[in-house]
Amino acid sequence: MLGKKPKVDGGESPPKPLHQRIEQFRAELADFIDDRVRRLKKSYPGLPEVTIRQTLVGNSNCECLNALKVLRDIEEEIEIAARQS
Repeated sequence: MLGKKPKVDGGESPPKPLHQRIEQFRAELADFIDDRVRRLKKSYPGLPEVTIRQTLVGNSNCECLNALKVLRDIEEEIEIAARQS
């Protein structure tokens, strides 16, 4: 599929170049992590955001892996809460 231009039907605009879509997706992932940090900050007001972020994502610079880790943590929290009720 690389190198092939997608067909554009009717009034549809062509898709953005791959690098732009990747950058947009990375920004969405970063926003997701930032939102989670802000939510946790409300529960731990004295804890610096950088510490919360480090706890969430560790040393990884990969936004995809970071977001997946946070999603797994959220799912685990939900499962634990469901078992306790």
